[in-house]
Amino acid sequence: MIRFRFVDEHRNAHGVKRMCDVLGWDRSGYYTWYKNKEARQQRADAEEELVRRIRCIHTESGGAYGALRITRTLR
Repeated sequence: MIRFRFVDEHRNAHGVKRMCDVLGWDRSGYYTWYKNKEARQQRADAEEELVRRIRCIHTESGGAYGALRITRTLR
């Protein structure tokens, strides 16, 4: 979430507890978000790879393949 990213970027200057208290956000939510950072990065990497493959298939087909054919090719 964008708000937790904001807290993460400014936590050294203001502290997590203080920012969450002032902004009315759940501190435990921030820590849950922070703990799952690696899983989010893995999902983002997997999505990037999928996008790369889709673009490659689309380009190789000369732009003729649509969603259905690309999905079939991916499978």
